[in-house]
Amino acid sequence: MTQISPFLRGLVDDIAQSTLSVKEARTMPHEAYTSEAFFELEKEALFMKEWMAVGHHNQIPNPGDTLSITLFDEPLLITRDLDGKIHALSAICRHRGFPLTSGKQHETGKCKVVVCPYHRWSYDLDGNLAGAPHMRESIDMETLRRESKLPEFKVEVIMGIIFVNFDQNAKSLHPTLKKFEEECKNYDLENLHPVPTIVSENLPYNWKILHENALEPYHTLYVHAGYHEVAPAHLAEFMEFEDDDGQIMHPTKFIHPDAGFNPIGKAMFPIFPTATDKERSQVLFGSVPATLFFACNPDQVFLFIVLPTSATTTTLLITWLFPKSTLDWKGFKWAFDSQSSINDVINTQDIDANRELQKGYKSRFSTRGRYSHLEQTLPQFNRWIHKRLQAYIDSADTEGGAGDFKLSKKIA
Repeated sequence: MTQISPFLRGLVDDIAQSTLSVKEARTMPHEAYTSEAFFELEKEALFMKEWMAVGHHNQIPNPGDTLSITLFDEPLLITRDLDGKIHALSAICRHRGFPLTSGKQHETGKCKVVVCPYHRWSYDLDGNLAGAPHMRESIDMETLRRESKLPEFKVEVIMGIIFVNFDQNAKSLHPTLKKFEEECKNYDLENLHPVPTIVSENLPYNWKILHENALEPYHTLYVHAGYHEVAPAHLAEFMEFEDDDGQIMHPTKFIHPDAGFNPIGKAMFPIFPTATDKERSQVLFGSVPATLFFACNPDQVFLFIVLPTSATTTTLLITWLFPKSTLDWKGFKWAFDSQSSINDVINTQDIDANRELQKGYKSRFSTRGRYSHLEQTLPQFNRWIHKRLQAYIDSADTEGGAGDFKLSKKIA
């Protein structure tokens, strides 16, 4: 049975206060952002049991396409087989444990079989062993194939976004994302196309800090002063959150339709043909924890894939999505390069703020502050986390309740 220390149990109990209404809640204990033991609990209770966004299906649009990603020290290969089905496979060779990928995040490729660089064992795109040189002398191939299939994990594709779950007993994600699908339907996410992913590794702060900063409009008044005025914080709106919700969202109204985060304050790309007056008058921010943050604009959508790597480090993958007609537009590169220069400034402002906040949580005098009415999404985010941590502890307290993913050691 999994052993969970009194320290961790007490910490999860303390987080309950962070899930109350915005007028009553206090911020999470700073140990939730600094403790490696707590991060190990999150790994088992959240990352190994919940649905994790890994990319967009148009990053692997054709049979034979592959996408590499490492989740929590687990290298994965997302493949589209020759029949067009998407698979999520362990990218660890069944021979001697050699990685089948380079380890680069969101590296794309194309192949008919996946070949291990070490001894040239090969696998079909659905994970079945295809070949193993010089092995017939020690074992018959039928037996070897039977015992050497790459582990395959559950996959759901919702609005074009690929979600993976390590837990074979996990319930479907789809019923929890009804609000996400309703709010995003007019952005036609499924049919958008990505530009190459931007990878930022070893960001020096906890994964929750990144989500929190992205979800609340309060900081935009100050951290992004001069860059966020087309969607000012006082025009932010907040949605109800229910315990069974798989998404947290809030729109912020624009000061005028078809706005853009750039010096002219206007969208630089063609407006989505399916966008209604509602979509043209706002930016929609949202999170599908634990790895997805997104923003829908009248002319584009971006995805943040948030990959926790330790209690105090995070990798961030940023993918911009556009209609195919926009990518084919002759002015696209000029407009995208111009926009990127502004995005780089805004992202740097967030990175600097998040890094300093992580430093603050190391202080023995760090306190659990109150939330502003402009941070209503944060107690919602805390509720999503706390519910799953508490459920994991409760199941660990019953015989065999920790499930297939038991901690390999006591976490103190």
